[in-house]
Amino acid sequence: MSPNQRSASIKALIASVALASGISANTLTVTVDEVEQWEGLATTAYADMADPELATVCYGETEGVQFGDRYTPEECEAMLIKRLPEYILPIKVRLPNIPDNRTAAYGIASWNLGRGLVTLRTKKCVEKKLITGACVKKVEIPGTSIADLEDAGAWQLACSRLLEFDHAGGKKIRGLTRRRQAEYIFCILGAV
Repeated sequence: MSPNQRSASIKALIASVALASGISANTLTVTVDEVEQWEGLATTAYADMADPELATVCYGETEGVQFGDRYTPEECEAMLIKRLPEYILPIKVRLPNIPDNRTAAYGIASWNLGRGLVTLRTKKCVEKKLITGACVKKVEIPGTSIADLEDAGAWQLACSRLLEFDHAGGKKIRGLTRRRQAEYIFCILGAV
């Protein structure tokens, strides 16, 4: 839902959640807008693409959701606003001095990928099966997480790290590639 279409109660909720959580209202609003755009709205719970046994509703909410649950669009937006601080605050704590656009970009990706996104390191295959060549053992490469790169002052590389998360179920997904490209641009440039 665009900011201009939001009801007064939703605008007040954004302001109150932002104040209570210590997240800027701008960061929260932008994160809500982008998550809504990329997740899409489903007012009835459905099977998650990555895990068909996981009920998902609204803008990708899975916590406490049962198949068949139904919500109004405004209830879905309120649910998202209340839950996003759980994904944004770990970023603010770990990376307190980054600008709003990067906080929001990482928050948007974290909603989709999980709260550990900023500390997740690139993995390198160190052992393969002889016959199939399939990777048996991977190890994390130090210095490659978003947080590591931000700490090193390499924020552009930190933003580009988002581009690596475009697979689901071991396959590259075109929609995820487009989403990560948009998050990357937002991370680098801010609102576009």
